[in-house]
Amino acid sequence: MSVRVCPKCKSILGNNEYYFCASCANPLDANLVRQPVITQITRYIPQSSGKSFFSGMISQQIQKHLGFILDNQDLKRSLILIVAGISVLINIVLIYRSNSQSVRINRIIMENNVAAVPNTLQFGYTWPSKIFNTHSLLDFVPKDAELYIEGHSYKDFSNTYLNTTEEAVYLKLFNLLLDDPFVIYALRNEGNLEWGAVTLLKETDGVDKKIIELLEGFEGSFKHKVIEDKLLMATNDALIEQSESAGQKKETNLGLNQKYATAKAVLPREGHLLIMFFNDDIKKDLSNIVEKYGSDRAKQDLEIILSTGYNELVIQ
Repeated sequence: MSVRVCPKCKSILGNNEYYFCASCANPLDANLVRQPVITQITRYIPQSSGKSFFSGMISQQIQKHLGFILDNQDLKRSLILIVAGISVLINIVLIYRSNSQSVRINRIIMENNVAAVPNTLQFGYTWPSKIFNTHSLLDFVPKDAELYIEGHSYKDFSNTYLNTTEEAVYLKLFNLLLDDPFVIYALRNEGNLEWGAVTLLKETDGVDKKIIELLEGFEGSFKHKVIEDKLLMATNDALIEQSESAGQKKETNLGLNQKYATAKAVLPREGHLLIMFFNDDIKKDLSNIVEKYGSDRAKQDLEIILSTGYNELVIQ
């Protein structure tokens, strides 16, 4: 295959650079775009093909060890009837076990709300279901994010998934200030896991004063910055600056990252929640956070989400 070269920075494009140049984030022309290979999870349901194997094995062992009986025709006929009866019994048992396992797997799938469309789950939310990324919140998510969650109602999300611990209750207070759409992300800086969020504000007049009042007693846990109609929140000032730089195009944001484009390609455009895991470690980190701050519903839903094996999915 011919070598692909970025027309902007002249870097040689790698096999995993499908839509953008990883060096300069330049969108590639149509003749340079490579379509990603998309994998889907399938579930294997065991078949009952083992029945003929066990039947044949029993016959071979009887012939090997009881050959002297076969010389007697009466005993031979009796033995044939016995073997036939055993074979029928084995077949019945194997078919029953296979069907039972199939039913069990299907029941697990139904209990886990796995939808017919790949990479989707159905949790029966009454939250808004809309097209994703119709705003510019994604622009403020740094390119190295390991977890990305996007939704259309922070109020519904926080009320459903946060527990009654002090910090969780504090986060719910932001419902008073925030408009519907939101994104939550996590990344590592120098090995430390950091969390951030970007939301729209209902109104901007006097919002800094209101946020300072909400932050009273929590100054060490959360940092914030208001940029026009957006509220940036993070666990430290450095991440706030990184988020702002991404939003101002001084740094590459997640939307221009190849891993996001590849994951987005397999997902429906519309739903309640969009979730992307970019490695397995972040799944463990999210489980720990949910264990500490999540409601019982959050723990239940996350267990279902992780059991699917999906790295990217939409809750419909």
